Amino acid sequence: MQWMKKAEVHCSRVNNRTIANTLSATFDRPLIFEFHHHASQSIFYSTASASDPAGCRRIFRNDPTYRNLLLGHQIIAMFPKLALASLGILVASIHCVDVTINSILDAEVKIASTQLDKMNYLLNNNLTWLFDFTTQPHYTYTPGSVVNGDAATFPASTNYGMTMALISLGPCGMLPPHYHPRGTNFVVAVEGVTQTWMVEENGAKIVNQTLRPWQMTIFPKGSIHSMQNIGCTKATLVSALNSEDAGTQNILNGFSVTSRYSGCGVW
Repeated sequence: MQWMKKAEVHCSRVNNRTIANTLSATFDRPLIFEFHHHASQSIFYSTASASDPAGCRRIFRNDPTYRNLLLGHQIIAMFPKLALASLGILVASIHCVDVTINSILDAEVKIASTQLDKMNYLLNNNLTWLFDFTTQPHYTYTPGSVVNGDAATFPASTNYGMTMALISLGPCGMLPPHYHPRGTNFVVAVEGVTQTWMVEENGAKIVNQTLRPWQMTIFPKGSIHSMQNIGCTKATLVSALNSEDAGTQNILNGFSVTSRYSGCGVW
């Protein structure tokens, strides 16, 4: 699915009047924002013109009605451009998963008696050893996408302990804060200029980098991280994780679940 929902809203029309007034006072222009959902990540689009990268601000919205949810101080400090979202974030759950294309083949590859059996009987077609990132249904730069070559999408990668991902960000495109519970992430910039943020645990230093082509940063397993294309042209990055099943958890999902079942805000 290339996108799940797209919303264009002016601040004066937001249902929650308090939030609308605050936003209107903060910015000198009507805010327009979009939400796009992709198979492995969700990309948030610019609220300003792509020709104005300094105005690339983010408001999270994916439903007509705001549900109040305050972000923890650490997340706000980590992602200063997202601090405004703490006024009232829409928390309808964002499910970011890779759909397994052939679970039977994955299982057979895992239990094959020998590597020779796997090569000669299970993966004996040359095409099973080829993965094209650009032909995947959710590959896009408008506003962006993350395409994973992993056990779910590329059965030949099963048991090798690796995931390769192509990160495509349009102008002002941004990955929301997330973490990988089962994999450390090495990210290399190929084109464009991308700002990254990462924090590993309570009390840890916040690491931020500006990646230009052929520069790399690391997001350790379990660390919360995010990235944003701060340029007016597309940004492309290649990511390697040391697991074929690294998993992705968007932070907003966790807030949504805890708020829904506990009835408490997040502070």
